[in-house]
Amino acid sequence: MFFNLLDFNVRFPDEEEAVQLSISQEEPVYAIARLRILDDKPYSLEHTIIPIKLVPNITTEVLSQSLYDYMQHELGIIFGDNRQTVRAVKPNQEDQTHLDCRADDPVLEVVKVMFLEKGTPVEYSVVHHRYDMVEVSFVNVTRDAIIG
Repeated sequence: MFFNLLDFNVRFPDEEEAVQLSISQEEPVYAIARLRILDDKPYSLEHTIIPIKLVPNITTEVLSQSLYDYMQHELGIIFGDNRQTVRAVKPNQEDQTHLDCRADDPVLEVVKVMFLEKGTPVEYSVVHHRYDMVEVSFVNVTRDAIIG
């Protein structure tokens, strides 16, 4: 698997991004768009927003690999929980171009907020997956299993 960097810039977050990351709209963020390639086929199109103060020194070289590896191994970041919402949506023009899908093909949208170990949001992402290249499984754990 590798990444094709489509866009990388520093800007201020829009209202939704600021809310999801619990930051002000005056706090600079990295805005990253990458196309993930698997077996020479487009797999997913990801748009990621990360506060600069939490993850410094992101470069195009870093973004050619796993961003999480960089965050964990180079910066010593410890991740906590994440919150994900998954739904099927119609592809937009960008999806059709980069994911090589038709207007009537569904895409699987995953909206995620990743938190640091102490609960601070560190990443907000919206990822669109080709319908024919992803599968989602859920495991429900009973309360008794958690409490033990």
